[in-house]
Amino acid sequence: MPDGHYSKPNPNIFCIFATDDWKADQYRWRNNGVKLYPAKNPIVRKTVFICQVENGFTDEFKKISYEYIAEPLKTVVQYIGTSSVSVPFPHGNKQHDTKPHVRTCPSTLKTVKAAVEKDIPSIKNVVIRLKSNQYLKH
Repeated sequence: MPDGHYSKPNPNIFCIFATDDWKADQYRWRNNGVKLYPAKNPIVRKTVFICQVENGFTDEFKKISYEYIAEPLKTVVQYIGTSSVSVPFPHGNKQHDTKPHVRTCPSTLKTVKAAVEKDIPSIKNVVIRLKSNQYLKH
């Protein structure tokens, strides 16, 4: 996991996660529905995601997550379809940056937050510099 990111999973596979880092898989998704199984006293939450592309969304590439409700960090994720429809593009809120948006893994964000709260100077200074630079206009 270099730089707080996982490499992109291949399509038509299952991945098993013990953290919520499955949410930061370097693809862009839209939640397309949630179902609980079984309907009475559910133990699994199934969420279907469709791929976000630059001009909208497509169901040619999907992600399905199966979260164990009692322990939501235990998740199986299935990728279905053709990943070639997913093309990296900038975040919609960026006006002058053409760099593709990639979500940082939640575990990396938690690690940085914990380091800042413990007042570790090197990490805290990096975060402060990052926050001050994000408001600069190009």
